[in-house]
Amino acid sequence: MPRHPAEGEAARSQRWIQLTVNAAPKLLSERVADTFGWVDDRAIAWVSPLSTDDHAEYSDADSLKALGLEKHIPRLIDFWPAGGPHWDALGRTPAGRVILVEAKAYIGELLSGGSTAGVRSLDRIRRTLLDTRISLGVGNENGWDGAFFQSANRLAHLRFFRDICGEDAFLVYVCFVDAPDVPKAAAEDEWRGALELVDAYLGATSHRLKRFKGAVFINPSKDLHV
Repeated sequence: MPRHPAEGEAARSQRWIQLTVNAAPKLLSERVADTFGWVDDRAIAWVSPLSTDDHAEYSDADSLKALGLEKHIPRLIDFWPAGGPHWDALGRTPAGRVILVEAKAYIGELLSGGSTAGVRSLDRIRRTLLDTRISLGVGNENGWDGAFFQSANRLAHLRFFRDICGEDAFLVYVCFVDAPDVPKAAAEDEWRGALELVDAYLGATSHRLKRFKGAVFINPSKDLHV
């Protein structure tokens, strides 16, 4: 199901991204804009996960519909099989920048494990990941369909939006600092180190789309007053 309404009471990263988008959208928008150095065009219209929409999150063609980018659905079907990234939040700026959010509440969430796709879909995924590596000039031998598959496929989709669709897209990791409801909370410097290690594993510490990928850090108690 490409539209994913929240079921029951949210927890951890799902809870915090819901609260941030709905209770502190301006704060999140400003943190994103500051990360990429946007002087103008800082007002992001968040389209998910909205309280008025069952806190629904989106994937596959419905993620494009939520962003008003239905024209790219045929390209997405060719690019990736059904069951693609389940975006934690999506937004657009007045100038048309596209914001793709992956939210994390503790470092262990970065370790996603490999793809669970079937054989035919997995073959397509592996070809797309290889194409992405070649396109970005990544030549290390670590597999992109293993432990950090989620991070790899998010990067592949950043390439999809920018290179294949021609959209001004940005991939943002929203990391919650000292989250109170997780197995092991992380400080901002720990988050930065963990994200750098994932990039190093993927061989993606330096590539032509690097400047379109960033991270923001939100402390629930200090920034969201919870």
